[in-house]
Amino acid sequence: MAVTSGFYNSIQKDRMYKAEDMNKPYEFLVSNGVFATPDGTPSNYLQVYASEGMNVTVKAGRGIFFDKWVVNDADLSLTVDASDVTLNRIDSVVVKVDVSETVRAASIYVKKGNTSSSPAAPELERNDLIKEYRLANITVNAGVSSITQLMIEDRRGYTD
Repeated sequence: MAVTSGFYNSIQKDRMYKAEDMNKPYEFLVSNGVFATPDGTPSNYLQVYASEGMNVTVKAGRGIFFDKWVVNDADLSLTVDASDVTLNRIDSVVVKVDVSETVRAASIYVKKGNTSSSPAAPELERNDLIKEYRLANITVNAGVSSITQLMIEDRRGYTD
């Protein structure tokens, strides 16, 4: 057992801090997920909206994911892969945080699901180096050529 605290000024480099040390206070203050507005009301931060054709827009916003702060400072356009001719699928828009030494970054992307007569949302990657958080599910039915808002299920605020 040890008592830890921080942060203190370094004298002759006797205090060296890692990113984990800097992110530690987030664990005490907020849980992982999308932030509400500054006054605490629900927001459209990182909400997924239908755009044109097979495109969706992730609204600007911020949150804490894998105990790292993530900011999307402008609306982000993403393209959903073309639908299958005969089978349906469910894709997910996810925030991915990769803390591996070669990446050390967050991204937002469309995670493609498997085609099926009974589709399910794709499994999220969750391990010591990578964690994915689902912002929305998109039902991509066979033969569709554009995404509508009715196809998008908002998953912000859920455990996944």
